[in-house]
Amino acid sequence: MKRSSLTTNIMSIVWWIIISIVSSFLCIGCPGSPSAPKAEQEAAKKFVPEPGKAIIYIYRDTMVAAIQMFRIYLDGGLVGDSKNQAFFRQVVTPGPHQISVSNLRGTHRDSLSISTEAGKIYYIELEIGPNPVSGIPKLKIADETGAQSTIRRCALLQSGTSAMSR
Repeated sequence: MKRSSLTTNIMSIVWWIIISIVSSFLCIGCPGSPSAPKAEQEAAKKFVPEPGKAIIYIYRDTMVAAIQMFRIYLDGGLVGDSKNQAFFRQVVTPGPHQISVSNLRGTHRDSLSISTEAGKIYYIELEIGPNPVSGIPKLKIADETGAQSTIRRCALLQSGTSAMSR
Protein backbone atom coordinates (compact mmCIF):
# COMPACT_ATOMS: atom_id res chain seq x y z
CA MET A 1 0.00 0.00 0.00
CA LYS A 2 1.39 3.46 -0.97
CA ARG A 3 1.59 6.30 1.47
CA SER A 4 -0.53 9.23 0.61
CA SER A 5 1.08 12.46 -0.48
CA LEU A 6 -0.26 14.17 2.66
CA THR A 7 1.35 11.58 4.96
CA THR A 8 4.68 11.95 3.17
CA ASN A 9 4.54 15.75 3.46
CA ILE A 10 3.67 15.60 7.16
CA MET A 11 6.53 13.17 7.83
CA SER A 12 8.89 15.48 5.94
CA ILE A 13 7.84 18.47 8.01
CA VAL A 14 8.19 16.51 11.28
CA TRP A 15 11.65 15.34 10.19
CA TRP A 16 12.84 18.92 9.56
CA ILE A 17 11.42 20.09 12.88
CA ILE A 18 13.32 17.33 14.68
CA ILE A 19 16.54 18.20 12.82
CA SER A 20 16.15 21.90 13.74
CA ILE A 21 15.59 21.14 17.42
CA VAL A 22 18.50 18.70 17.62
CA SER A 23 20.74 21.15 15.72
CA SER A 24 19.98 23.93 18.19
CA PHE A 25 21.09 21.73 21.10
CA LEU A 26 24.21 20.62 19.27
CA CYS A 27 25.12 24.21 18.49
CA ILE A 28 25.83 25.01 22.12
CA GLY A 29 29.47 24.09 21.54
CA CYS A 30 29.63 24.78 17.83
CA PRO A 31 32.58 26.56 16.30
CA GLY A 32 32.47 30.08 14.99
CA SER A 33 34.12 33.24 16.15
CA PRO A 34 34.98 32.92 19.85
CA SER A 35 32.96 34.77 22.47
CA ALA A 36 34.35 38.02 23.82
CA PRO A 37 35.37 38.32 27.49
CA LYS A 38 32.58 38.89 30.02
CA ALA A 39 33.45 42.56 30.63
CA GLU A 40 33.20 43.29 26.88
CA GLN A 41 29.89 41.41 26.73
CA GLU A 42 28.43 43.53 29.52
CA ALA A 43 29.69 46.81 28.05
CA ALA A 44 28.34 45.99 24.58
CA LYS A 45 24.88 45.28 26.01
CA LYS A 46 24.66 48.81 27.47
CA PHE A 47 24.27 50.24 23.93
CA VAL A 48 26.28 53.39 24.60
CA PRO A 49 27.22 55.45 21.52
CA GLU A 50 30.81 56.62 21.02
CA PRO A 51 31.52 60.31 20.30
CA GLY A 52 32.47 60.93 16.68
CA LYS A 53 31.78 57.30 15.70
CA ALA A 54 28.81 55.16 14.70
CA ILE A 55 28.16 51.67 16.05
CA ILE A 56 26.74 48.76 14.08
CA TYR A 57 25.38 45.69 15.85
CA ILE A 58 25.00 42.64 13.61
CA TYR A 59 23.07 39.86 15.33
CA ARG A 60 21.49 36.47 14.71
CA ASP A 61 18.85 34.70 16.78
CA THR A 62 16.95 32.14 14.74
CA MET A 63 16.23 28.43 15.01
CA VAL A 64 16.40 27.95 11.23
CA ALA A 65 19.76 26.40 10.29
CA ALA A 66 20.87 27.00 13.89
CA ILE A 67 24.00 24.87 13.54
CA GLN A 68 25.21 26.57 10.36
CA MET A 69 27.69 29.45 10.50
CA PHE A 70 27.63 32.48 8.23
CA ARG A 71 30.64 34.65 7.41
CA ILE A 72 30.08 38.39 7.87
CA TYR A 73 32.05 41.19 6.22
CA LEU A 74 32.01 44.95 6.77
CA ASP A 75 33.34 47.08 3.92
CA GLY A 76 35.10 43.98 2.52
CA GLY A 77 36.93 43.13 5.75
CA LEU A 78 36.16 40.01 7.79
CA VAL A 79 34.00 40.64 10.84
CA GLY A 80 33.72 36.94 11.75
CA ASP A 81 31.69 33.75 11.59
CA SER A 82 28.27 34.22 13.11
CA LYS A 83 26.56 31.46 15.00
CA ASN A 84 23.07 31.39 16.42
CA GLN A 85 22.26 33.60 19.43
CA ALA A 86 25.32 35.77 18.89
CA PHE A 87 26.24 39.28 17.75
CA PHE A 88 29.10 41.49 16.63
CA ARG A 89 29.58 45.13 17.65
CA GLN A 90 31.45 47.26 15.12
CA VAL A 91 32.63 50.83 15.76
CA VAL A 92 32.85 52.66 12.43
CA THR A 93 33.55 56.10 11.02
CA PRO A 94 30.38 57.91 9.94
CA GLY A 95 29.44 57.49 6.30
CA PRO A 96 28.41 54.73 3.88
CA HIS A 97 29.11 51.09 4.77
CA GLN A 98 28.51 47.74 3.08
CA ILE A 99 27.66 44.67 5.18
CA SER A 100 27.83 41.29 3.45
CA VAL A 101 27.09 37.74 4.55
CA SER A 102 27.50 34.32 2.99
CA ASN A 103 27.38 30.73 4.08
CA LEU A 104 30.84 29.20 4.49
CA ARG A 105 30.69 27.61 1.03
CA GLY A 106 29.77 30.96 -0.51
CA THR A 107 26.73 29.53 -2.28
CA HIS A 108 24.19 31.83 -0.58
CA ARG A 109 24.90 35.54 -0.07
CA ASP A 110 23.27 38.82 0.84
CA SER A 111 24.46 42.39 1.35
CA LEU A 112 23.12 45.61 2.77
CA SER A 113 24.29 49.20 2.36
CA ILE A 114 23.76 51.74 5.12
CA SER A 115 24.83 55.31 5.74
CA THR A 116 25.80 55.98 9.35
CA GLU A 117 26.00 59.16 11.43
CA ALA A 118 28.28 59.99 14.34
CA GLY A 119 26.82 59.20 17.76
CA LYS A 120 24.19 56.82 16.42
CA ILE A 121 23.71 53.06 16.78
CA TYR A 122 22.47 50.78 13.99
CA TYR A 123 21.05 47.28 14.31
CA ILE A 124 21.32 44.72 11.52
CA GLU A 125 19.56 41.38 11.90
CA LEU A 126 20.83 38.30 10.10
CA GLU A 127 17.76 36.24 9.27
CA ILE A 128 18.06 32.72 7.90
CA GLY A 129 15.47 31.12 5.67
CA PRO A 130 13.71 29.36 4.10
CA ASN A 131 15.83 26.21 3.75
CA PRO A 132 16.40 24.73 7.25
CA VAL A 133 19.41 22.68 6.13
CA SER A 134 21.53 25.03 4.02
CA GLY A 135 19.94 28.30 5.15
CA ILE A 136 19.73 31.39 2.99
CA PRO A 137 21.02 34.53 4.75
CA LYS A 138 19.11 37.81 4.65
CA LEU A 139 20.32 41.06 6.25
CA LYS A 140 17.78 43.64 7.38
CA ILE A 141 17.76 46.83 9.40
CA ALA A 142 16.04 46.18 12.74
CA ASP A 143 14.24 48.49 15.14
CA GLU A 144 16.10 49.55 18.29
CA THR A 145 13.73 48.13 20.92
CA GLY A 146 13.38 44.66 19.41
CA ALA A 147 17.06 44.45 18.52
CA GLN A 148 18.29 45.42 22.00
CA SER A 149 15.96 42.90 23.63
CA THR A 150 17.28 40.14 21.36
CA ILE A 151 20.94 41.15 21.67
CA ARG A 152 20.73 41.05 25.48
CA ARG A 153 20.16 37.28 25.33
CA CYS A 154 22.94 36.71 22.76
CA ALA A 155 26.72 36.38 23.12
CA LEU A 156 29.15 39.01 21.82
CA LEU A 157 31.64 37.42 19.42
CA GLN A 158 35.22 38.57 18.89
CA SER A 159 35.61 40.36 15.57
CA GLY A 160 38.20 39.47 12.95
CA THR A 161 38.17 35.73 13.63
CA SER A 162 36.69 32.80 11.77
CA ALA A 163 36.28 29.08 12.38
CA MET A 164 38.65 28.38 9.47
CA SER A 165 41.50 30.45 10.94
CA ARG A 166 41.74 28.49 14.19
